[in-house]
Amino acid sequence: MLLLISFLSTMLMSPILAGASSTITLQLDRNTAMPGDTVHISGTTEAQEWVSVKAVDSTGNIVFYNAVKSGDSGNYSDQWKIREDQSKGNLSIVVGCGMNIVSRTLTVGPTTEPTPESTPTPTPTSTPIPYPTYEPPTDSSTVDQGNEGQQVITEEMLERMVRESQGADAIQIVANAQAREVVVPSKITEVVEGRNLQLSIQDIVIKIDPTNLKHMIAASENNTNKKTNLVVKVHEIPDVAQKAVLSDSPKPGLQIKAARDAVNIQLELQAQEGSNKIIQTFLKPVEIAFPYNVNGLNKELLGVYFYHKESGRLEYVGGDVSETSGKITARVNRSGTYVVAEYNRSFADVPENHWAYNTLKIMAARHIAQGVDDKNYNPSGPITRAEFTALIVKALGLKPSTGATYSDLRETDWYTPYISAASEAGLVKGSPSGEFLPNETITREQMAVILVRAYESITGKQAPSSGEHFKDQDQTSDWAEAYIQAAAGMKFMVGKGDNSFFPSDNADRAEAAQALLNMLRNQDVRTGGKR
Repeated sequence: MLLLISFLSTMLMSPILAGASSTITLQLDRNTAMPGDTVHISGTTEAQEWVSVKAVDSTGNIVFYNAVKSGDSGNYSDQWKIREDQSKGNLSIVVGCGMNIVSRTLTVGPTTEPTPESTPTPTPTSTPIPYPTYEPPTDSSTVDQGNEGQQVITEEMLERMVRESQGADAIQIVANAQAREVVVPSKITEVVEGRNLQLSIQDIVIKIDPTNLKHMIAASENNTNKKTNLVVKVHEIPDVAQKAVLSDSPKPGLQIKAARDAVNIQLELQAQEGSNKIIQTFLKPVEIAFPYNVNGLNKELLGVYFYHKESGRLEYVGGDVSETSGKITARVNRSGTYVVAEYNRSFADVPENHWAYNTLKIMAARHIAQGVDDKNYNPSGPITRAEFTALIVKALGLKPSTGATYSDLRETDWYTPYISAASEAGLVKGSPSGEFLPNETITREQMAVILVRAYESITGKQAPSSGEHFKDQDQTSDWAEAYIQAAAGMKFMVGKGDNSFFPSDNADRAEAAQALLNMLRNQDVRTGGKR
C-alpha cells in the first residue's frame, strides 16, 4: 500500500536531499550521569536546520531519539532523562545535520565501581548459541580499508570466516566501527554452500540468502566476463526532513512519527576495473533488522516504510518487532531509503473505551484494516466475503492475482485480484454453482474456515484438533465443524454468551479484525515468517 505524503517545498531542498552539507558541533553538560539523571546537550549548526539527536548503548540499541530545529543564530539544544533501568556503561550521543555527524561519549554509572559486599551466584539461564562471529583484524596486511568508510573483505579473510562458521546457517561479517560500506569478494558464491550471508554494518543487520547472492554476482559476471564483488552500503540520513513530513499527516486522526533516522541501504555490483552498478531490485527479499527507539511510541504500531524520494510517498513494507533485540526486521525487495515509523490511526467512531480500540489501531498500523472513510471505521457494520478475503490476502502478504475464475467476478471489480490470490492459495472456495458471492456478508463459520486455512498455509502444519464443544454445534454446517473447533482451540475465535458459537450469524468489522489479529499473534504463525 502506498501512503501519499505531501512535501513542503522547503523540505524538497533540505540538505540531505539536495546534497548540501551543514557543519555541526556538540557539547554535553556532563561526561558521567546516573540512571534517572537529566542530560542536557547543545551545539551549533546552520540557522533553521533540523538536527537529529540519539543515544546508542554498547549493544547498538537506540535508547533515545528526537529531532530539534536550530534557531536563527544556529544554536540548538535538547535534553532527556536517562531511564531508571538503564544499564551502566557508555552511551554514544550522536547528532547529525546534512551529511555531518558528531558524537560524544556519556558514561552511565560511577566512574569507579564500588566493591560489592557479596553477590549471589545468578541462576544460569539457557541462551541460544549465536552465529560464530569473525571480526576482521586491524593488521593492514590482511585488511584493505579501501576508500574512507569502506571495508574490503579479502578472499583470505572470507575463507577464514567460512571455516569459523561451520555448523551455523550464516556466514557473518561484522564491519568495523568506521565502516559504512563492505566489499565482499565474488568468491562468496563458491563458499556460501547454501547458507545466508549476514552483514552487521553500523547498527543495521542485513541477511542475504544464497540464491540472491549467486543470482546477483553470476548475472554480472556473465555480462562482463569479469570477476564481480558485492558492495553493501549503509548510510544513515541524519537530516530529519522525512520526520518533519511524516508529522504532516494527510488523514484526520492519523499521526506518523519516525522511530529512528532514515537509512539508505544499497547493494551494488563492483566489476574489476569498472564502476559500481546498483542492484535496484532483488530476486528474493533481503532481510534487514533496524534498531528502533520506542521512547513515547507504541512498538505495536511500528513499521518499516520504503521512501520514494521523487514523489515523497511512503510505501509500507512490514516489520516484526523483537523486544529482546530492540530491532524491527523487514523483508525488502530493493535498494533505497527506509524509514522506521509509528503509524498511529484513530477512528472517530471507535472511542478509547471500545473493546476493539487497540486492535483496530494495530491492524491499521499493519495496513491491513482500513476505515469506511477518512474518519470512521464502522466497527459494528457487516463485513462481506470479499472484504474479509482482502484482509487475509494483505495479512499473508499474498500478491494479488487474476488467475481464479468465478462467474460473478469481473476484472474491473476492486476485489477480484484479492479473491483470485486467496483462491489460488487454497484459502477460499466458491459456491457449488461456481459463484463466489463477494458481496454477501461473511458468517462466523465461514470466517473460521478461512482463518484455519490461512494458519495452515503460513505454518505448513495441519491445524491441531480440539475438543471444543459449543451448545449450538448441531447448527454448524458439516464442512465447517472441524474448522470451528480448531479456530476455537487456538483462540482465533471464541463463543458468545452461554457457550454458543452462533455459526450462521454474520460477523462484524471489529470482530473480523480481532479474529485475524488473534491468528497473526499465534506463535506458530509468528515463526512461520509470512507476516
